[in-house]
Amino acid sequence: MKKALLSITAVVVSASVMSQTVLITQDFESFDPGDPLAQSAGLPWTTWSNAPGGTEDTPISDAYAYGGTKSASFASTIANGGPTDVILQLGNRTSGQYLLGWWMRIPAGKGGYFNIQKSITAGQSWSIDVIFRASGAVELSTNAAAGATTTYPVDQWFLVGMSFDLDASAATLTIDGNTAATWVTTTAVGTGGVGLNQIGAVNFYGYSGGDQSEYYIDDVSVSDITGIGVPELGAPEATAYPNPTT
Repeated sequence: MKKALLSITAVVVSASVMSQTVLITQDFESFDPGDPLAQSAGLPWTTWSNAPGGTEDTPISDAYAYGGTKSASFASTIANGGPTDVILQLGNRTSGQYLLGWWMRIPAGKGGYFNIQKSITAGQSWSIDVIFRASGAVELSTNAAAGATTTYPVDQWFLVGMSFDLDASAATLTIDGNTAATWVTTTAVGTGGVGLNQIGAVNFYGYSGGDQSEYYIDDVSVSDITGIGVPELGAPEATAYPNPTT
């Protein structure tokens, strides 16, 4: 599976290198194990309360790595989650097309979580929640309604990929190469932010819907593909593309 994804990635990169703009790439290799991520990396990494180095920050780990020897770890033994609560700011983007992705690993018996915030100011509004349960199930919601339910490979690295076409108010989430959800970017989880067509940040929270949370991410990538366009890339390429180690 990994070789197939990398092969597709190489094709897309070679075809679009003149058009796409890499906005963020992070492989965590420049840090030491135990370093607080947000404090060590600085912006666009921060925490929910904008307090890098505090209890919301998360350590770099050498327990698992997709590429190299290090990744970022997120864990909690609290059913309601926390205090680990990290933010990756994407900028308050209201137009254009973007690809966002990372490799993720969840050990057996654990779970994970992330959401997409509509603003770089955490807590104002978010557009989708993604909960990885210890059972291997994935629970999704947007606009306060349950979305498609899919699965992820337990205790293996898998690719989380998202494409956003803000000009068309459309977004797609893929997990391990499979389309897990599509949604209208003007909708919002809960009641706040409905009608706001904007992406602002990714929230990596120590939570998993009541299960113990422990997960790792590696090779994070964000690209502006406005010159290419998400529809031109197609689903397989959009799934495979966010892989900065290629």
